[in-house]
Amino acid sequence: MRIGTCLTPKMNLERMVLKKIILIVIALLAISGIYRTTTAVIEHIRYVRSLEDSKSQLESTNNTLSTALQLSENARSAMLTENERIKALEKEYQRKTAELNANLIKQREESQNEITRLEMRCAVLGLTMCVCLMTLSGCSGNGQKPSTSVPVKN
Repeated sequence: MRIGTCLTPKMNLERMVLKKIILIVIALLAISGIYRTTTAVIEHIRYVRSLEDSKSQLESTNNTLSTALQLSENARSAMLTENERIKALEKEYQRKTAELNANLIKQREESQNEITRLEMRCAVLGLTMCVCLMTLSGCSGNGQKPSTSVPVKN
């Protein structure tokens, strides 16, 4: 016992019980804290794993999109090249069409000139033939009868 304190055995017992209760409460608080901490750590680990899974999925999606973008750019480049080729073909087609139209106009003019020339020749030949026939028939073209003995039918 201490000097100046009066502790009875009953008080001493109560004090011991109170100390044990305090120790039990502290132990329960410690166990509860450890449980909460463990639960929080486990939840955090689960959360990190789900983030890692999400990251993996995002990376996979990103790779897929990058591949799709590259394919799209390749297709676009091919389309632009094809468009340029088609434009060149269209220009060539227009040039050839203009050339063919010019040739057609020239051939029409030449054909018309040839037709006119042939018509003139036919007319000249016809006139020449008439003159020859008239000469052969003895007609001078003045309305008189032929002077030769070749019979002419009227």
